[in-house]
Amino acid sequence: MLGEVLASAPRLQSPPERDGIAKIIDLCVERITDGNASAFARAMEAGRGDVGRWQTSKALPKFPSLLSLSYRIGMPLLDLLRGAPTPLPQKFVRSFPPQFSKEQPTSKKARRPLCRIKPADVLEILQAALNENPPPSVHQVIKRTNHDKPIIYRHFPEQCHAIAQRFADYRKIQAVARRHRAQVEIREAAYQLHARGVKITRKRSVHF
Repeated sequence: MLGEVLASAPRLQSPPERDGIAKIIDLCVERITDGNASAFARAMEAGRGDVGRWQTSKALPKFPSLLSLSYRIGMPLLDLLRGAPTPLPQKFVRSFPPQFSKEQPTSKKARRPLCRIKPADVLEILQAALNENPPPSVHQVIKRTNHDKPIIYRHFPEQCHAIAQRFADYRKIQAVARRHRAQVEIREAAYQLHARGVKITRKRSVHF
């Protein structure tokens, strides 16, 4: 379809007109979804507002949407761009290939809603994390509950903030310890260089 459009482009006297495309889309809505623009938008995986603007010539559909509509109604893309009065079907003649659909199936594992697990069980997990050493992150702990982060934060805000604060304090202590170890290593290296008679100049400066 795209090749046909590109081949015909030099012979087109004018660019696609909004009114012609809008008329075809309006007819599609009337025939395919009995005038239900919302249903047509869902079928096209587009916004309801977008379809309304297409129907009223306030906006042109983007090329992927035009290509999708052309494929679904079995109309050559060039005719659609021209707004040609080609007879329209009463329904979509072809389904859009799923590999190109915006609604790709998700591979994420469904989480159990909170009502299927006793809050006491979740609270026990959170409380146990407050006694762990080294402290786990709140992300690690929430993952153990098999629930989404917003749900746990909404029902157990105090425990979540306490876990997060404990982990943040732990990271600060670890950072200070790493800096201290680095300083010790640098000093030892400087002493060794001095013992070997290597003069430390500005070019070989070591910052403590």
